[in-house]
Amino acid sequence: MRPLVSCIITTHKRPVEILKRSILSVINQTYNNLEIIIVNDYPEDYDLQISISKMINSFKDKRISYIVHEKNSGAPKARNTGINHSKGEYVAFLDDDDEWLPDKIDKQLKLFDDDQVGLVYCEHYRVEKNRTIRIVPHDYCKDARNKIFIYNFIGGTSFPLMRKKAIIEAGMFDINCKSSQDTDMWIRIIEKYKIKYCKEPLVKYHVSEEAISTDITKIKDGYLYQLEKYRDIYDSDKQLYIKKLNMIAVALFVHGSRKEGMKYWKKAIFMKVTSINNLLFIKKLGGYSLLVIKRNLSKVKVF
Repeated sequence: MRPLVSCIITTHKRPVEILKRSILSVINQTYNNLEIIIVNDYPEDYDLQISISKMINSFKDKRISYIVHEKNSGAPKARNTGINHSKGEYVAFLDDDDEWLPDKIDKQLKLFDDDQVGLVYCEHYRVEKNRTIRIVPHDYCKDARNKIFIYNFIGGTSFPLMRKKAIIEAGMFDINCKSSQDTDMWIRIIEKYKIKYCKEPLVKYHVSEEAISTDITKIKDGYLYQLEKYRDIYDSDKQLYIKKLNMIAVALFVHGSRKEGMKYWKKAIFMKVTSINNLLFIKKLGGYSLLVIKRNLSKVKVF
């Protein structure tokens, strides 16, 4: 008996045709013992709500269920709603503008050959305006716990397939986390389970204008929340903490927030000036000059 896989698509303000593309990528999976749960987290637009309902009904697929939140509650809450309504032994999430390749579930499911495997991640294609790039993450399965506390090598929620039991035991998605909710979930799953890596691209990740102009305040708040939530772990390993601070600094620079990025880098320097990770920060930035870093470093106060 092939296990049931619950595919959860959360949607928020997404045009119907783009959401339809995501749903079709699940319907067209080679593995067909699926249920598809769509959670609409934008009930304020009644016309869109009805349009989505009509589009779903046009598939005439009994595997699909449609849930509308009573009010906008955020992505973590929407994913938890999907989990609470799911019946599958395995769970996979799909953002409403991404696509799965047809054999995604089939290929990932085969890697759950051990009861201790809780998550399988994969490569993906990053689709931008006029180009498609193959993204190959590092295989950190053997050192997952240390690496996930530094940066999210697994990627977004559209990529992994997970045991539902692993998600439940990890405590579901943290609704208080403003950003990086995926990283937070992976941390807690890795604390309890092994992970595996499928070395093939199985997802098309579409980069939208909304993704490019991400709210920098939410990004920063998400990092601060994570540092505080796992304070004991970071405090117990200075080098791990320095690496994390440098990763945050680079991420903020990349998002155009030099001032905020310098705060985190300066904090890392004050922890240990001679740390090689602080020197590597300059190399990671690439396009930013040493002059800019020096100028910002002299102005920014440690928080």
